Amino acid sequence: MFRRRVGTGIGIVSVGAAMALLPVAPAVASPHSGLCALTKSNQAAETKATATVTKAMESGNWAATQKALLASFGLEASAERQAIAALSGAPSNVKAAGAVMVRFAGTEKTIIQTSTSTTQFESGVESAVHNPKVVGAEKTLSGYFTAKCGSVTSTT
Repeated sequence: MFRRRVGTGIGIVSVGAAMALLPVAPAVASPHSGLCALTKSNQAAETKATATVTKAMESGNWAATQKALLASFGLEASAERQAIAALSGAPSNVKAAGAVMVRFAGTEKTIIQTSTSTTQFESGVESAVHNPKVVGAEKTLSGYFTAKCGSVTSTT
């Protein structure tokens, strides 16, 4: 489930864009690999979570948006555990990148919990995603998943 705005990332549905742990739609390069199968199985849950958060954000009600964002963490927790397990045979740099993105998810959850408005949340997330470690981890994971599953595309 390493995916974010474009390519890769980790975490939750944010700013109307799905965020998860595996690529959204892998090509059929290795359609039966565990990693690629895991990606496909989590896609439907991500789509539903994205719709829920987007609807809450469009309402302009921060309390509803915050509640939807936090609920998406519960949906992603299982997928996150599966994705980390799927990286067990990956090279050390890929595992390290996964760990960075797991920490990013925690940071993002804190941003949601402490924000008092959608604007404050968006600003906090925007700042966090530009952290050089997060950017580097996304690049590493994107390359790894692309090599394993084919091209990585985003629904955002």
